Formats: sequence, structure tokens, C-alpha cells
Amino acid sequence: MPVDLAPISPCHTASFELEAYHEDQDHLVHGKPEPDLRSQTFIYHLPDEKWWIKVTFKGSFPFSKSTRKRERREKYREFIKLIDYRSLPLLKDTVAEVLLDEETKTTSHTLDVQNVPYPSLCAMVYVMCE
Repeated sequence: MPVDLAPISPCHTASFELEAYHEDQDHLVHGKPEPDLRSQTFIYHLPDEKWWIKVTFKGSFPFSKSTRKRERREKYREFIKLIDYRSLPLLKDTVAEVLLDEETKTTSHTLDVQNVPYPSLCAMVYVMCE
């Protein structure tokens, strides 16, 4: 059965509808200032189209060492908004999960990221649909 890929035009502006933010709480037990795992789910909107996307980051987040969850969440949300998700093969009626991992050696899909001070993160992206 063929997969129906959603058409995405590069001339449209996207918007985000933020949903659940999650971070692993193990860092509190181990005395670390940052969690090793965090994720943000959101609805990605283009005119007449929308997709659910979850961006999960595993590892030490290089942008800040904030000890307050609210500050970490805001920094992470700023970061995920820099990614151009139009380069993903977004499928209708799915949740696409973008996994960012410091230890991933291979990339199955590259995302465009704008003005990120750590461009090496771009090479650590792969996509998994659930």
C-alpha cells in the first residue's frame, strides 16, 4: 500500500502549537543540574495542514546549565523552533518523532536548522514514525 506523503511548500510560514514537555527526573537523584532526556510534543501547522511532532533530545544540552525546569523548558522550546520541519517526510495521521542524540553515528534524514550555535546537532537527527 503506498504511503501518502503530505505536500509541503517552502513558501509557507509554519506555526507551532506547543503541547506536552517532558524531562527525565533521574538527574535529581544523581545530583546533576540537567536531565539526560527531554522531549517536547507540538502540532506543526502550515496552511490547511497540520502534523504532530515530538522532538526528543538525549544527552547534555549544550545551550545552558539551568537548574530550574521552567527555564530549561523555555530554552528547549526556543531550540526546537529553530528547526525547519518542512524537510521531514511528514506522514498524515502519524506522530513523527525526531530523536537528537549525542551518540548517534548515522543519520537517516537531515533537518535544516537556522542560527544554531551548535551546528553539529544537525547531523544527529533521525526520524521515526509511530
